[in-house]
Amino acid sequence: MLTALASVGISSADATHLHDATSRKRRFNSAVPLGVLAQTLPGRLRQAERDQCSVILRPRPGPHPLIQLDDLRPELAERLAPVAFMALATSQHGRQAWVAMRGASPRAVCEALARRLKAGTGADRGASGAFRVPGSTNYKPKYAPAYPLVRLLRTQPGRLTDADELEALGLLGPAEEASFTHSGGHPTDGPASGRWPDYALFLGWAPRGGHGGPDRSYADFRWCCTAIEWGWPAEEVAERLMGVSGKAQSVGRKYAERTAAAAGSARKRGATATSALLPNDAAPSPG
Repeated sequence: MLTALASVGISSADATHLHDATSRKRRFNSAVPLGVLAQTLPGRLRQAERDQCSVILRPRPGPHPLIQLDDLRPELAERLAPVAFMALATSQHGRQAWVAMRGASPRAVCEALARRLKAGTGADRGASGAFRVPGSTNYKPKYAPAYPLVRLLRTQPGRLTDADELEALGLLGPAEEASFTHSGGHPTDGPASGRWPDYALFLGWAPRGGHGGPDRSYADFRWCCTAIEWGWPAEEVAERLMGVSGKAQSVGRKYAERTAAAAGSARKRGATATSALLPNDAAPSPG
């Protein structure tokens, strides 16, 4: 796994021990070099087993944009096998593939391509960009008591792809699938269709924080506002935020609940998503 990440230019990753039963972070380390992870992962895995936590990595950006394709059916994961540099099994039937794009395209181009690829493969459009480490146990409550082991299915070190190759393999959805409104989705999205706003869009729109990356608190709040505008209840919005937001996963469920509640209040007042409306612990900040 670490060799595959390094082969596409990734040099570090955020590492989290997440107690899935409570959605609380037990341990978090930012931007851990892959060499350090190689030395410390065995100990992390042992500690996580004792604590019944999932070990989660979020690759830091490298020279090649990465696309995470999560919640894939096994047959669709197989279609992606020729172009994915890494493929995982997160449960008995759940598959995940990672694709690295050749070159460094503008953010908007990469986001549009990612949406088309997710549409063409049926992947989760709100995937968070983090993954459970192969060799660790997936402690999501829905799998209790037979928690599955996360498995590394295959790697293709150094494998890069581009839009032309993905198109030729029939993996991209039609271009109109990537035509979103400013709120991040189609007018028919919401509870009736089971669709949610595309979280990646809101990260792209978010202002830069002091560290140069997107202000994730701002993105979380704007995403919650849009989800509520589409008709999703605040309780379900908070639950979904825990699945798509790296900050929510790190900070915990209370943060997600407060952010969703603040978005619901703003919606009732007809307010816009400005920093003045954010809950205290969700105000824009670096990271």
